[in-house]
Amino acid sequence: MRRCLVANRGEIALRVIRACHELGMEAVAVYSPVDATSAHVEQADAAHPLAGMAATESYLDGECLVAIALEAGCDCLHPGYGFLSESPAFARAVDAAGLCWVGPNAAAMQIMGVKTDALTALADTEVATLPRFAPEAEVDLAEYRAQAERIGYPLMVKAASGGGGRGIRIVRETDGLAEALAAAKREAARSFGDARLYLERYLGDARHIEVQIAGDQQSGCLHLFERECSLQRRRQKIIEEAPASGITVEQRQALCQAAIFVARAVNYDNLGTVEFLLADDGAFYFLEMNTRLQVEHPVTELVCGIDLVRLQFQLARGEAMPFAQAEISARGHAIQCRIYAEAPRAQFRPATGIITQLHVPAGAGIRWDSALRPGDEITPHYDSLLAKLIVYDETRAAALARMSCALRDTVILGVETNLEFLQDLLTRPEVEAGGADTGFVERALPELLRAEEGQLPPEALLAAVLIERQPTAAREVAANADPWSRADRFRIGTSA
Repeated sequence: MRRCLVANRGEIALRVIRACHELGMEAVAVYSPVDATSAHVEQADAAHPLAGMAATESYLDGECLVAIALEAGCDCLHPGYGFLSESPAFARAVDAAGLCWVGPNAAAMQIMGVKTDALTALADTEVATLPRFAPEAEVDLAEYRAQAERIGYPLMVKAASGGGGRGIRIVRETDGLAEALAAAKREAARSFGDARLYLERYLGDARHIEVQIAGDQQSGCLHLFERECSLQRRRQKIIEEAPASGITVEQRQALCQAAIFVARAVNYDNLGTVEFLLADDGAFYFLEMNTRLQVEHPVTELVCGIDLVRLQFQLARGEAMPFAQAEISARGHAIQCRIYAEAPRAQFRPATGIITQLHVPAGAGIRWDSALRPGDEITPHYDSLLAKLIVYDETRAAALARMSCALRDTVILGVETNLEFLQDLLTRPEVEAGGADTGFVERALPELLRAEEGQLPPEALLAAVLIERQPTAAREVAANADPWSRADRFRIGTSA
């Protein structure tokens, strides 16, 4: 491999470009009109424009992406995460064009990418799954109701395809089933182009534990331990950490071996993540498999000391696994917070705007994965993830303390974010103790949102961060936030 098309944008595109350069490869970027001056475009060796700002007209146009890769003289394509990263049809198109797909083989993606197919593949194995109903053809509401009674409430209506928490509804009693089916079907069709649904038992007090696996094209497969992803809102992850807290050595071994079994069952190669629900009685159940690089991969990189993006390239070009299972160990503790452009007190509505000020935390054990820069415009066209803040320390308690400090040192102005929400969440006793389940954030939301009331304005927070480093700039920011210090004609009771 010598020249790679990075078929994505923002933070993950920048991450892949850096890996390319470290491997001595050239990286070619693509960009929509709104991303023309983005960091990933500037860091690439070449960049090609896409037609429109909407995802369907840009980063989801697989035919256009393959054409650009060929025109640019690329010999491989990395999809990042999101967009077309889990599309077996796109992977096949890349292969058919003579390009190397930096990801798992399309056959494994096809099976594991459709949740119902993945569950069917594991039906006669020792990997436990939850009671479910997955119709092979369209059925009426009466059949869904009958199957729901068999499974038992509460249950989940789930999209057969896709991920990211979309196309999922929790139903606690039979009266809500019809509405949940209709809503999930609409969202699944809109998000994934696949309206198929299935029912599955809902474990409200379970923890979300996932295992990072890697496979080569010589049938070698191993794990890189587990991650805890239970802190979620609307079934989307907010905070992830590695390793999971409070699980026994025996549970860890069983989870990791089950993940390898799942991967081998479909001849999986390259990176993937096998997700489980861990019940409070210690039993665990297969949830799904993500056939791509995960957003939360940095926490695994930090505790294992392995560059996962570089490993993807090595495995894609046919190299054998560069290490044995016995050579991989997990040391210390890593935590990642996802920083979103959103308004927590407005039901987490995605926020838009132009970044006017940005202060990024730095120091030992702090990692900032982002393409964000002052002047960048945050638009409604793409996911609202702005940055990933990751910390590492020897113990979980030390990592939590480091994360709290790093969040306080982070200032983003020009668009509303969830920074304060993350700070408040980390100080909850249940989070500090570890072991919070997937429903914890939703249950704690009323208190968490009340905690945000009375927070200092962002201008004051920026002044506090800058005061030791740039006293003059800090005074200017504070002055602009305080009407009594403004050198203009401001008067109480007037519009001047």
